[in-house]
Amino acid sequence: MGLRIRTNVSSLTAQRFLSDSNNALQSSMEKLSSGYRINKSADDAAGLAISESLRGKIRGLNVAQRNANDAVSLVQVAEGGMNEMTNILVRLRELAVQSSTDTIGDRERGYLNREYTQLVDELDRIGASTEFNGTRIFDPNNEQSQFVIQVGTNADTTVDAIKIGLEGLKFNSESLGLGKGAEIGP
Repeated sequence: MGLRIRTNVSSLTAQRFLSDSNNALQSSMEKLSSGYRINKSADDAAGLAISESLRGKIRGLNVAQRNANDAVSLVQVAEGGMNEMTNILVRLRELAVQSSTDTIGDRERGYLNREYTQLVDELDRIGASTEFNGTRIFDPNNEQSQFVIQVGTNADTTVDAIKIGLEGLKFNSESLGLGKGAEIGP
């Protein structure tokens, strides 16, 4: 008596289609949950390489944008300090002109000198204390001569770098000819 093995071809075909459907469902769920069309190299190898390259560039641009915003903050801090110092210098000029007339007495001139001295001290204080990220911007003793801000996607390129020089900003009352003990008078 011979043995017969029967196969249910319809059942095997249905199982194969079910397995294919489950694999497609799993792939679709993976794409939906990640939000990406390409999740692994099997989906699209060339597309994955391009996608990863673009993601890297996007991250680099995000950092470059953050660096540019830091540069804007630096300029705003410097501008704020310079505005205050400009106001002080204008007031010092007013005091010098006011003191140069013979129509005021020694007592008034003494008051003007006191205000002048206080303003010079304030000018030095602002110059010494205006800082960005620990660097005193206006301090003549500061050895840092510039800020280099990388605003490109690659750190090795100097084309995408902004250089903000500090040399012209370093001053105090002495460098302006307003040194200690200076007085205004006729």
